[in-house]
Amino acid sequence: TADQTAGSPESINPGVPADSPEASTAPANTQTAEQANTNGDAQAAVASPSTPEDETEQPYIMDTGSGLFHTDICTDAAAIAVDQRSERTTARTKILDAGYQPCPNCNP
Repeated sequence: TADQTAGSPESINPGVPADSPEASTAPANTQTAEQANTNGDAQAAVASPSTPEDETEQPYIMDTGSGLFHTDICTDAAAIAVDQRSERTTARTKILDAGYQPCPNCNP
């Protein structure tokens, strides 16, 4: 929305108007790299090297409550509440850039 701050995670749903409820699917408990550095969490601010697989669009399931993302066949994804579940076909790097972390079970 127009009220979003400059430090808020980016939407991974390009083409959707910013004031749309679907515009941002960023997890509720994310922080920017700058915030991570001020909290002493330097590892969160380090970007992973990008691989060709990271740029390939694939179906992912995001949990907006926990901030995790899953493969579409992950058993943990089945337990995500409907109001916290977001499904997108996109590149892995875009999900990471939006502030999500990979599921430790399926490791997408």
